[in-house]
Amino acid sequence: MGPEILGAILVGLLALWLLTQPWFWIIALLLGGLVACFAMLASIVNFQILWAVGFFLLMAMCWGSLSFFSDYIQDRRMDGKKRRLKRRLSEYP
Repeated sequence: MGPEILGAILVGLLALWLLTQPWFWIIALLLGGLVACFAMLASIVNFQILWAVGFFLLMAMCWGSLSFFSDYIQDRRMDGKKRRLKRRLSEYP
């Protein structure tokens, strides 16, 4: 097995690991929304209104997904805290 194949396997494993991390998606959606926002502003300045509308929709989808995903992560964390508290309270009669 050559170094190129080994490197490709390592990059693939790293990509799969990143796809399972919530912080990666939060950063990716935030940056995607910011990029779409700046592209929308540049399109407005250059009077390319249809491009601006498209970038606005992309920005809204990125930030809407970010909001939904952040709420989901926060709810999962709160459920874990509730379970730990319930377990801790059930230990004491």
